[in-house]
Order: sequence, then C-alpha cells, then structure tokens
Amino acid sequence: MPENPVSYINFYGKAQCGRDGNFLDGEPEDRIPISSKLINFRVDKAFMVEARGDSMEPMIMEGDLIIAQRKDGDFFNNEVVVCSMNGGEVMVKQYVKEAGNILLKSFNSKKHPAIFVSEEDQLILVGKVEQVLKNRI
Repeated sequence: MPENPVSYINFYGKAQCGRDGNFLDGEPEDRIPISSKLINFRVDKAFMVEARGDSMEPMIMEGDLIIAQRKDGDFFNNEVVVCSMNGGEVMVKQYVKEAGNILLKSFNSKKHPAIFVSEEDQLILVGKVEQVLKNRI
C-alpha cells in the first residue's frame, strides 16, 4: 500500500501519436495529482503526457492521458513507448525490433505506416507506457 494516497506526476504536455510533437525537456508544464494506487512502480519514475492524433487508436485516443515510466535500460519488443527522434519530436508508438531493424509502429496502421529507424536516425526512448487514462466527456 502506498504511503501517500495521492502522488504528483510531472505533466509534459502533448505527445504526438504520429510524427510531430514537443521534446520532453525536463521542465514540466504542471504537476498532476493522481491516486497513488494507479502507479505500480516508483513514482519518481512516472511522467504524464496527453495524446494527440489518431495513430494509436483504438488503444490510445486523442486527449487521453498517458502515464509512462522513465526507463534508462533496455526496452522490450512490442512495448508501447514515449520516444523522440531526430531533434526532439515526441511520439507514442509501439517499439518493434525485427531482423535487427527498429520500427515504430502505430496501432492504426492502415492510416499510419510504421516508421523505420535507420542507423542515421537518433532515437531516444524516454519511457514505457504503463497506464492510459481515458479522457471522455
């Protein structure tokens, strides 16, 4: 059981479920209170972004709040990640390694093809998506 019933998570704004977005620069836009019961990992590793776009539908819809865990180590095949590529674009994608290649896949693959990460690309994996809070009216 968590010591505090409420934890505060850094909120970094919108993350594109597509190709464009803003870099998580270390300065959060806000600190969001959330039930500590929703965090099943160290809260100091938690951060939050808001989904923008439709490439991760139906799992993640525009406006959903994503709780992710910052990771410094390896990411596993098929994990849904928050990442940046080539100068700061923040994306939410499925991380896939196939035959030594890295692909960033969308769940809405008919509308959004996978992004091939070449050796020249600078891919920064920021965190693993742990929770999606549906933002419905």
